[in-house]
This record gives sequence, structure tokens and C-alpha cells, in this order.
Amino acid sequence: MDQEVKKTITEEQEKALAHMQKALSITREEFAKYFEGVESKFGELKCSMCKTSMWVVPSRDDDPNLMAILTLPLPLSHGRGMWVYPVVCKECGFMTYFASSHVAAKIRGQ
Repeated sequence: MDQEVKKTITEEQEKALAHMQKALSITREEFAKYFEGVESKFGELKCSMCKTSMWVVPSRDDDPNLMAILTLPLPLSHGRGMWVYPVVCKECGFMTYFASSHVAAKIRGQ
């Protein structure tokens, strides 16, 4: 007898999946506009190492139009992490990060 196993997804898991899909869909062009808006509001983002303000926005390997995403591990939470969009200083290579959930919510809406 074959039994069909049904997996139920909780409401919390559905929300998490929606946030992940939103974060994965952000293009480099959309992020650049977001970044420009942040700079116009708070001033030019200067590298904390070399003090220049020329930044590179890395792309994903599978699609050069989409933002690269890094996962920062969470202490004491095996297998869990926080997704961030990296921004790299063009002069010295220093990296800074933007929380993908925050940026994606600003670009795509809550």
C-alpha cells in the first residue's frame, strides 16, 4: 500500500519562504537605486578603511542581474543564519553589508 505523505507548512514557514523569495529576487539595479536613496538621505557611504566612496555590488553566479547574498551564521542556532547583501569597496576590498530582509521590504514592500 502506498501512502502519500503530506507535509504541512506552518504560517511562520510560509512567511519565511516569502521573505526568502523576495530577497532572492532583488536586482543589482534595484539595490543601486536603494543605495543611492540611502546616500541621499544620510550622506555618502565612505569606506571605513580607506575613506573612498566607490562601491561594487556583487552579483549572483547564476544570474549577473541579481544581488549576491551572503549568510552570516547565528551563534547557538545550528543551521540558521542571516542573509545580507555585500557591498565591496572598489579601492581596498573592505566589505560592508545590508540586511536583505530590510532592503527587500523597502524595495518590494512588506
